Amino acid sequence: MRTLQIFLHPGLVCSKSDGEWHYVDEWRLAGLYGVPMAACKVVPFEDSTKAPSPTFFIDGPLDIHLRPRWDGRYGKIPFSKGH
Repeated sequence: MRTLQIFLHPGLVCSKSDGEWHYVDEWRLAGLYGVPMAACKVVPFEDSTKAPSPTFFIDGPLDIHLRPRWDGRYGKIPFSKGH
């Protein structure tokens, strides 16, 4: 049986607050969304364009893709240790 998979897509984002470009790495992204790094798979930056484009994307019932958000509004992802 397949388990929940969380994919982090580190990358560049233009900040709504200061209008500047920032790189958000996988560690920062996990912290912003409140998910443990141990539960995540990282999509390398150069491959991010091949994945779904929304900042928060659920690919079926068991895949969650998380990306940097331009508006800085990161919600915590419901997560259980047993995922």
